[in-house]
Amino acid sequence: MALLEISAGAKAKRHIQEHGLKPQDIQAIFGASGAAKWLAIYGLDRAVFEQWLPQYFDGEKNDAVIDKAISPIKLYGTSVGAWKLAAACQADPGPSLERLANAYINQSYGRKAKPAEVVYQTERILDTLMPENKLDELLQHPYLRYSCGAVKCHSFLSREKSFSLALGMSEGFVRSVSNKNYGAMFDRAVFSDARDLPELKDEAGVQTQHIPLSQQNLREALRASAAIPYIMDPISGIEGASEGLYRDGGLLDYHPIPSRFWQASGLVLYPHFYNYLVPNWFDKFYASRKASAKQLDNVIMLSPSAEFVAALPDGRLPDRKDFSIYKGRNEIRQQRWRQAMHASTQLGEEFLSWVNGDDLAAKLKDF
Repeated sequence: MALLEISAGAKAKRHIQEHGLKPQDIQAIFGASGAAKWLAIYGLDRAVFEQWLPQYFDGEKNDAVIDKAISPIKLYGTSVGAWKLAAACQADPGPSLERLANAYINQSYGRKAKPAEVVYQTERILDTLMPENKLDELLQHPYLRYSCGAVKCHSFLSREKSFSLALGMSEGFVRSVSNKNYGAMFDRAVFSDARDLPELKDEAGVQTQHIPLSQQNLREALRASAAIPYIMDPISGIEGASEGLYRDGGLLDYHPIPSRFWQASGLVLYPHFYNYLVPNWFDKFYASRKASAKQLDNVIMLSPSAEFVAALPDGRLPDRKDFSIYKGRNEIRQQRWRQAMHASTQLGEEFLSWVNGDDLAAKLKDF
């Protein structure tokens, strides 16, 4: 029974059929929003960043990357996808991902979570993920070039009052009915490694703001990327970014689709908890709103199989809703999430077995 699914767009499939798949074939790695769902693929991410990529890039080859004889890999994520990729960009990616997963699991709230508690827990996780002594490890990584996404808000969401927030989210739902573009509500804000900014293309109706990362704005960019409305306050005053309120990047790029704004056409590796992508947060309420095969031409998606998910606690992926389901029973929720985290190491083992074998092409699925 396969625990892992590998889906590939037409271009990516041809490449694997003709050449197999090696770390140097990957131009970018993406990470999606999804809160606790990430715990179910923690072990997959750990295998990719701790074992698979270093097979090629570590050691003496680092000098070649620095000399641009080898192209570095660009990373892009929103919300928890941005946070996990920030962990993966540290000198010890495996332990860093583990620290992030444990810090997320160990959140603890009373029966009615207060805003101050959410702020405290968020800062605790961020301090675990990105302490001051880790900033340079990300900003100076030898072969990874980090980017994360947030949105700069317009219209009602550009105001901090709770009434305006309610109106802004209502506007998003109204726009989602006809699937109109969200440019009147958001600019895409991309915070990127200043050494090698990714090439971005315009998306109809949506402005893009490109902000180089630095020691001064990295932690604020991470806060902004995960500033979920109603859960976290918006972020303002980010160095290098235009004035305004910044919120969770998943509002616009829930599961970021590279072809919407990513200029480069090289292969994109996408470890994901689903075998499909939902464009923005408001689209998740429509079963038909998924990225098309044409949009995923150069994407290689790694996702847990239905059988793997069915074997998880409660027979499903961990979910942020579990905070409500297990309200006042933090220990039970933490135990279930930790079980999912540990089970996910099987996905990483299966991935390494497949990419190091001879029959990877035979295991590919189409989108």
